[in-house]
Amino acid sequence: MHAIGLGLTLAAVAICHFVGARRWWDSWMVRLPAPVVGFSYSLTLTLALTLAPATGKAFIYFQF
Repeated sequence: MHAIGLGLTLAAVAICHFVGARRWWDSWMVRLPAPVVGFSYSLTLTLALTLAPATGKAFIYFQF
């Protein structure tokens, strides 16, 4: 199960790297309407916040 997640993550990183290296992202953003670009950014932020771990380490100075 973890191998599938790792494989999907590596594939997503490779695709994003390929798109960034070819500078396709810049030409796509110019062609898309502003609401679509805004929705894509908000969707990306939502996914990042959803996939982030729920627990974090406490700041070390709060333990004293």
